[in-house]
Amino acid sequence: MSCPDLRIHRRLVGSVAALLICAWLAFPAGAAEVAIIAAPAEAAPAPAAPLPPALVELINAVHPLLNADQIKDAQARLAAYRGPDHPWLQRVRGDAAFVAGDFPAAIAAYRAALVAPTAQVPPGTRANLGRALAAAGDRAGAALELADALAGGTAPVATANDLAILAGCQLEAGAPRRALATAGLGRMRFPADANLMRIELAALQAGAQWDDLAAAAHELLVRTPPPLEADRQLAWQALLAAREHGGDPDETAATALAAHRAGAVPSSRLADDLRRAGLFQPALAAYRAALASELATPALLLAAAAVAGDAGAPGEGRALLARLAPTEASAPRTQRLAAWLAWSAGDRPAARAALAALLASGQTDSATLLWAARLAADSGDLQAALDLYARTLGDPACVRDARLAMALILGSQQRRDEALAQVHAVLDQAPGDRHALEILAWAETLSGR
Repeated sequence: MSCPDLRIHRRLVGSVAALLICAWLAFPAGAAEVAIIAAPAEAAPAPAAPLPPALVELINAVHPLLNADQIKDAQARLAAYRGPDHPWLQRVRGDAAFVAGDFPAAIAAYRAALVAPTAQVPPGTRANLGRALAAAGDRAGAALELADALAGGTAPVATANDLAILAGCQLEAGAPRRALATAGLGRMRFPADANLMRIELAALQAGAQWDDLAAAAHELLVRTPPPLEADRQLAWQALLAAREHGGDPDETAATALAAHRAGAVPSSRLADDLRRAGLFQPALAAYRAALASELATPALLLAAAAVAGDAGAPGEGRALLARLAPTEASAPRTQRLAAWLAWSAGDRPAARAALAALLASGQTDSATLLWAARLAADSGDLQAALDLYARTLGDPACVRDARLAMALILGSQQRRDEALAQVHAVLDQAPGDRHALEILAWAETLSGR
């Protein structure tokens, strides 16, 4: 029985990438996810009444055909059967329909089998009904049937896959506490099962149990053997979500370092994780270690330089950029980073030079123009600043900031009427703009024209 595919969706909360994990189970059409019976005498205690010999023969003939390659032969044999109806016949029809990906037909057949007296119902039929409902998208119905079939998850016959399906359906049906309880039962029996770990993280987050979420994420990150990369990323994002709700940054960094020491990630990956968590000082230390032990690729040098700036070491960042080859050093992303690091280091001329190189290379996006304009104004080159701001007026996202900045520059030059024209252009679009009204009041006091 193959494991279900657990898909994880992320949602941005505010400006911070925090996980809202919503896991659901998707079964590949044609995959034999049901518990397929081999033959009545092998799969269950003796039925209350003997089965017709023709039905026993049919079941034994169909069972080996319940796979993606031979399912059409199995369905043809079932369609040709002319014996009386029986719960065992409905069970096999349900199994065949499931393997064929016809989940509505599987559901109907399993339900038909369950109508019979309990002694005549093939064991596992209710669990297969739950699996079929899950595959068909009825998570609430699946959760009810599976909980019944698996005794709420305590049944000895429940597999890790069964418990993952049940917990996943409970989670999507809006019952995170039940999902967490089911996943917890599963983890006690199958402590290393990755699907149950994922659902446990999802249920903890859905239930806003942030301390427990951080602990579970830590456990997954430092486990041996290391988790798969997708699971590592999931656990890391869960840890960051917990931190956003009051977690300790030092504990987050400690978890990342513990995962690194456990051999789960190289120094560069550790540094990337710490950077995304906003832990710039430990990230910079990790990047230094990576540059000492790994190939200093352009991507690694750029990431380390950016973190150096975030960590308050722009000089170190500029030194890292100096190690780039000329072709990489002249790339637009490098020039932007160089300008920011120069500005952070108080080197305004170098920052302006980097932005000028960007503009000369054709990078005339509004963000670059605005930044260049502000640097020009800071350096006292007011006409250049006005010209650069004017070039952004066609961008609705920048026009307000550009016009108000122009109004301040024009006002400082006693060009009162021109300053007022820029402010009024903003107020025409947003009459209640508080900042624009403040600049308007100031501009009206000017004596120039």
